[in-house]
Amino acid sequence: MFKYKIVMVVDDDELDGFIIKKTIEDNHFAEKVINFLSAKNALKYLKSNESNPDALPSIIFLDIIMDDMDGFGFLDEFAKMNDVIHSKCKIVLLSTSKSFENLNRANKNKFVAKFLIKPLVKEVLDAINF
Repeated sequence: MFKYKIVMVVDDDELDGFIIKKTIEDNHFAEKVINFLSAKNALKYLKSNESNPDALPSIIFLDIIMDDMDGFGFLDEFAKMNDVIHSKCKIVLLSTSKSFENLNRANKNKFVAKFLIKPLVKEVLDAINF
């Protein structure tokens, strides 16, 4: 049995994205994992499915440091989306850095449900319950 139907991974590092996806699949955390190497493409996916809540992810695992648009830029655009998306999608920020500045900024954003340090491991997935 899967904990969630759909989760999204947004990470511009192909290897990190693969590892996160594999960890989610291996631990039956989600039935389907949607992977994006670009924050902009992930936002387009969300926007294109705003009238189809069943296609929206329950959780978005979002890397903070990305080239095309960082995680905080993603959050700024996410804030402009409709309430269906806001209520359906919980955002988990992922980082390789324990930066106090990033943690503080994440904690101030109402759309961030959790801030986690990579790598994503089974024990962390087991503790996520939205």
